[in-house]
Amino acid sequence: MDNNDQENSTQNEPKKKFLIGAKPILPTCNEELLEKLKQRRV
Repeated sequence: MDNNDQENSTQNEPKKKFLIGAKPILPTCNEELLEKLKQRRV
């Protein structure tokens, strides 16, 4: 059961990163992460 939870977490991480790169509607607390990612990509 623990392994399944870990797998779900790792599977969700790439999706979150991809969504952040796609500029989805996120809470304001993620705006800082968006700006950091923008600076890295530029």
